[in-house]
Amino acid sequence: MPSEQLRKKCGGPGQRRGGPLRRLSLTATRARRAVAGVALGLGAALAPAVALACDLALALAHDVSHSVSREEYALQTRGHAAAFRDPEVQALILEQGGIMVSLSHWSAAHYQEMKLPWRFLDSPAAIDAFADDLAATLQTVEGFGTALGDLLAFMTTVWDGPAAACGRRVLDISGDGEANEGQPVADARIALLSRDVTINGLAIRRREIPLNRGIYEYFRAQVIGGPGAFAMQARGFDDYARAFKKKLLRELSPPIVADRAAETPLGPSR
Repeated sequence: MPSEQLRKKCGGPGQRRGGPLRRLSLTATRARRAVAGVALGLGAALAPAVALACDLALALAHDVSHSVSREEYALQTRGHAAAFRDPEVQALILEQGGIMVSLSHWSAAHYQEMKLPWRFLDSPAAIDAFADDLAATLQTVEGFGTALGDLLAFMTTVWDGPAAACGRRVLDISGDGEANEGQPVADARIALLSRDVTINGLAIRRREIPLNRGIYEYFRAQVIGGPGAFAMQARGFDDYARAFKKKLLRELSPPIVADRAAETPLGPSR
């Protein structure tokens, strides 16, 4: 066979530019570019999740049972909004790059509801908007009971979504009464603590209700738990705004040694 024909048949110099090897090389290059494009696309899709990684996921859970009047509920909501608008609170939130936060209401065994789903507060505007929503959240009274165990059971279900990216999980419960219906508090508390959640409590002490006078001690002994857990008390609903802000500042600060975290009430009941 002549050498020229041999070169053409075997893919010699005259066939290299557009021959099978060149086509294979182009196909491989395009495949690599396609893979790179997919990787870039995945990176862009995952970027928000990485950006939302945070130190603290704070779940607020407020008692809206029948024992809380409309006026008392209004004092609570104004206190919540004022705390998040406070410059000291905002500075602590922004120092750590933002926090994840939500609001749930609870009362009787059949009523636990997340009123404000998880959102990331990473700017003054975002914090102010959350404060506005706190102030505008309406009270829904559902039943006469206080089902604290059912609240704790409900709160075991809320940490797998946006809050999963955060290093600390803190449940902030406020209430003015002991559990009087629903599932046992002790069992639900153990289940929630197994999710690495710290349970803090703000006990609202009321002079006019004899059964309420030991509410702070009840929160300390049977409700709070987890790393750095603590309880505080408000001396009635008129004192709620001050107590809630002090509690929020403590939750936004680095955790205190757990064994000493529940030691200090805010003073005797008035």
